[in-house]
Amino acid sequence: MKVLGIRNSPTDIRFAISEKINGSISLENISGENKLVFPKHLTLLSEKVGWLYQEFDNILSNNPDIQIIAVKQNENVSTKYSKVQETAFYDSIAHLIGNHKGIPVNSYVYNNIGTRSKEVQNFAESYAGKTTKHWNSKMADAIAVTIKELK
Repeated sequence: MKVLGIRNSPTDIRFAISEKINGSISLENISGENKLVFPKHLTLLSEKVGWLYQEFDNILSNNPDIQIIAVKQNENVSTKYSKVQETAFYDSIAHLIGNHKGIPVNSYVYNNIGTRSKEVQNFAESYAGKTTKHWNSKMADAIAVTIKELK
């Protein structure tokens, strides 16, 4: 089974494509593309949402064997909605495209995954390895949700 893991933010989107092979989790894009950056000319949220939908559609079209989409959502912390609003819209796009393609979508916080923000990079690396470029906690979040689905 192949899983698309997504971690959205207002500036960029990180994604991991993982599958379980012979009992081990393999990160398919460990040295490939794993980061989507919004084009600078897109300033309106509606433009960014449309662009992101197309990018997710491209990823799914190029990987037709993806069976689940997993999203690492913002943690349930008391904060101002305005700080998480944009990311919440992008999370919704993952749910929308999954619905249109007939692919189940699940959202997770660290407690569901079995790790914490300070440990997520080690968690992801221990199961699936570390990407060769753009490695950070957001990338680890995208990998961690695929691990949750594949365990």
